[in-house]
Order: sequence, then C-alpha cells, then structure tokens
Amino acid sequence: MRTRYRIHPAIGVARVGDADDRGQFFIGPEYPGVGAEPDPPRFKTDAHQVRPQAARFRIFEYRDGGDGKFVPVREMTLDEPDVAAIQWTVHLANRKASFHRFEGLAGESRPPGALRNATVADRASLEIDPGARTIAGRKQTGATFTPGTSASPAGERWPRDPSGRLAIDYLGELRTDESGRLVVIGGKGRAASIAPNPRSLGSADDTYAFANNDSWLDDVSDGPVTATVTLRGAAPVAADGAWVLVGPPDFAPAVGNVVTLYDVLYDMAARTLALPADDARFDRPPLDRLKRLNAELRGRSPVELKQYRPSFADEIWPILRRASENVWVFRALQGQHTSAGATPDRATLAKLADPASAWLGQYVLSFLRPPAGTTPAGTPAVPATKQMPKLFGDGYDHLPSDPRALLTLTPTQYALLRRWSEGAFDPPPSPDAIGFVGTNAPRAITPEGLDQAALENCVGGAFYPGIEVSWQIRAPSLYSEPFRLDPSARSAYSGETQAIAPGHFTRQMSVPWQSDFYDCSGDSDSVPGEAYGWWPAQRPDDVYREGATFSETPPAADKAPPMTRWSRGVPTADDFARLWSRMGFVVRRDSATGAIFVETERDS
Repeated sequence: MRTRYRIHPAIGVARVGDADDRGQFFIGPEYPGVGAEPDPPRFKTDAHQVRPQAARFRIFEYRDGGDGKFVPVREMTLDEPDVAAIQWTVHLANRKASFHRFEGLAGESRPPGALRNATVADRASLEIDPGARTIAGRKQTGATFTPGTSASPAGERWPRDPSGRLAIDYLGELRTDESGRLVVIGGKGRAASIAPNPRSLGSADDTYAFANNDSWLDDVSDGPVTATVTLRGAAPVAADGAWVLVGPPDFAPAVGNVVTLYDVLYDMAARTLALPADDARFDRPPLDRLKRLNAELRGRSPVELKQYRPSFADEIWPILRRASENVWVFRALQGQHTSAGATPDRATLAKLADPASAWLGQYVLSFLRPPAGTTPAGTPAVPATKQMPKLFGDGYDHLPSDPRALLTLTPTQYALLRRWSEGAFDPPPSPDAIGFVGTNAPRAITPEGLDQAALENCVGGAFYPGIEVSWQIRAPSLYSEPFRLDPSARSAYSGETQAIAPGHFTRQMSVPWQSDFYDCSGDSDSVPGEAYGWWPAQRPDDVYREGATFSETPPAADKAPPMTRWSRGVPTADDFARLWSRMGFVVRRDSATGAIFVETERDS
C-alpha cells in the first residue's frame, strides 16, 4: 500500500515573548474558530513578562485508499508501536536589514524600493542566520538558535555593533513534546541597533520611516520545517515539509480579523490553484467546499458564483461575527460595523440565517466595498469613503487614487456573501447550531484543521506591511498545493530569481516590528472626516478595561462605558520598543448581557 507523510500545520505560527523562562510558552491555536488559549489562562508570567506562543507541528500518515487518492489515516508519533524515530529540522533566519525597504506595493506591482542600510557593502553582515537545528525524541530541549550552536558555527551570521557586541543573540529554540511532536519557540521580542548612536525609531524624514529604520534589527524570523519518520526495520522517510512564521504577539487573541491570512490563501486556492487530484480530503468536508468553489471560480472573471450554496454557519457567519467583534478594539467601528445588524444575539442571528430574510443580506452587501475583479452587488448604500470594512488597505500610500488603498474582503468572501444576499445558502438547523461568538463544533485534531487554525489567527490585510507576513505570501507560484509552500519555489519578488530561503517572508516586514506596531493606530487624517484602522484585532486601538459593565452587547456608542487608548502612556516608538510587553491583552469574558471583550494583564 502506498503511503506518504505530511507535516501539519503546513504553515505554523509562533509569536515572540520576553519571558526569561522559555518553559513558560503556550501552544498556538490548533482548532478552527478558536483563538489562543494559554494554559494556565494568562498571557504573562508571574514576573509580568509575555509568554511566547509556540508553534507545534505534527506528522500524519496518508495512505492510498485504492483509488489513487491519499487519505490521512493516523498521526505519526513515538506512541505508535511501529515508529522507531522522528527527527525534525528547522532553519530560522531574519533578513530584514539586508532587504529592500518596505514601500507599499513596491516589488509586487512596481519596481522595488532601495535597499535598507544601503551604505553597508557586506550585505550578509546584516543578516541573522544561525543555520539549521535538529531535534528528536520525547520531551527534548536544548536545540537553541544561539551563537555557536549549529553544526557549522563558522557559517552562522550574527550582526555586531562597532564594539563587536552581538546585537541579537537568540532567535528561538526547538523542543519536542511527550510524543515527539515538534515545538518551535520564537525570539524574545528584542529590538537592537548596530549603530553607536542610532536614530530614534520612525524619525527619518521619509514617508516609510515607520517600517525602515536603518541600523536596527529585531528577532522575529521564519523558515522551513522538515522531518523524517523511521519505522522499525525500515529506512527514514522524508515528510512533506512545512514553514514556520515567528511574528509579534497578538494582543487581542479573542477578536478575529475581518480578513484573515486563511481567507487570503483560501481565496488563492479557490481562484488560481490546481487542487491536488490525489488528496482525498478535497472530496469530504470541509475541503469539499473548496473543491466546488475551485470548479466554479478558477481562472474566471468576474468572480461570481451561480451554483454554489454557502453554509451560513461555516462561511457566512464567521465573516459577520469577526466584523462585529472589531467594535471592541476600535471605537470608530461602533455604529459602523454593527450598523448592518451583525450582532451576536439570538434574534438577529436567526434572521441573518433565514433565507426568507435575504433582504438583510442585500442590505449588508450594499455597505461593502467590492473587491477588484468582482461586480458590485446593487447600488452602494453609502459613498465610497463610508463603505466597509473601515480599515486601510495595501495601497494606502496612494490614497485616494489606488482602489487598494482601503481594505476589501477577498473576492471569494464577497462572492459567498452575494449568494447569501440572494437567499441561496444552506441555513443551520437553529441559531444554537453555530453559537454566538464561535463555533460549537466538537474539537478534533485534523490535518486541515491545523492548517486553518494557524492561519485564521493571522492578519490577511492590510499588507502594509502587515503583522506576521506581507503580500509576498499571496504569490500562487510559491505553493505546491493549497496552504503549503514549495521550499524549492522561486521568489516572486520583483527582480529575484533565487529559491525562497529562511527569512524570506519576514524580511519584508517593518524593522524593528515595534516601530510599525506603535505607529499604525487608527487614523482619521488620511480620509477627511472618516476614521480607519489597520489591524485592531491584533494591535488594538481602543479597549474597555477589565471590570467595565454593559447594558447591551455589542456596545452602542451611547450606551457603553468609555473606551481608552490601548497604547496610553507610551509616547513614542522608542518607548514602545522598551515597554511593549507591559501592554494589555484583550480577552473574552461572559457577562449578563452576553460576551464582552476587555483588556487584562496591563502593567501600569
């Protein structure tokens, strides 16, 4: 019988934390519809340091079911009696300081910007590349990305300041759990400069100073994950590889992004990728829906659905729910994202889920900004500057001429909502079947669930540059199949022909990450009279403090306690680079009026 092994999640996500005790990490989301859930349920240690979010990787065995299609049949762990060994290898790197400056869509739709640190001739001296690390066995530790600990210490790259001091000396470490699964822990959230007198963050006289700070470094990273499985009496067999992204913390893990990274890659798979014909998962839920979407949408324009019937519980409500949740982290959305009735109460949910109330869907759609490649559904209810989402887009630096300056849903999301507005969707048996704030589906570890859980807790726009990763991630040529990067793929960045390498995806991000993270708060200057946000579900703009009480949820602007700025008391980006771990996390609490989202664990 033919077998193959595959690592899941295909793209895993870790997040930095400054906890000195690296054993204080928690595992990132592994179930769809669920945000980060630390155990114990705290995001900080007793010493008030942020716990790092680790990415856990698993290997699944796929078998040919006799029809030429591979079916996942079991997870391969050291608990399986026929498994003799599992060996993991990860290569993390940070190439931000040697890459091109971030200048919006430069490098994708127009020529790249100039190089960061352009006067440094030795480009490799700007890169943090400690080489690969390997680990195997149960409950193993000690595989750290620190100087001199690789198989070839002379080949490691660790930038130094003029005195010879290492600017960054730790990118993370590898561990295994009790069954031999891989655990990747990222950096400590450090920002450092290799200049003796560095310029203050974001202080250059430059439109893009928020993202390009010469001489500065940080310790986020990314890179490939590979593994071999050895059965008793057999030779090692390589598994299909994965990739890990190490990004900043998610300070509002209970709140979903309006557009997630999973949405972006799902849209890519639906409209541009050829689905693998030998993977039986696409013949059964939930990926059978992607297969039907792909059959109707791939290579076609405009992006419209005529036969497909979306599931309200799985495909419509998550979009409305996440838009509604964002009112808890950006006050400008109150009366905006909730004005279309997307509120998590039983009566409204029953109406939204009823095909006989299709007019509600038409009403919601009339407020949405149509994505490129779609035909607007009816007459817009409001002018373009008031359309939803109330978030900036990839082309922000070309406001108002660039249609990408303001965020839209993905074309596939918009097409699904359009079918909902036509009453052509599958309703749930009752509102209780989908729950109010998340899914009530039983939790089970599955390959496709791991892929989704990791990606749906990441930002899918605006990629300006983003939080975890920027627009390079959406190039179809980089994928071997939906959600899985091809490690031999050639870079899709303008002018490059080399294969993607460790550090490929984080190199485009702000350097250091704290500079952009601080700068990109909600903004009312760019569009007169209108307030737009960036990523309030990851980097909150406004918050309710723990202990706030509400007469109704979600909070109407005139019936809620006052909100306060999340970044209060931190006047500059330099201050944020020092104090980021003292910021609060927004978590969900249950109250008499329903679920509320409040700030906790903030250090005064």
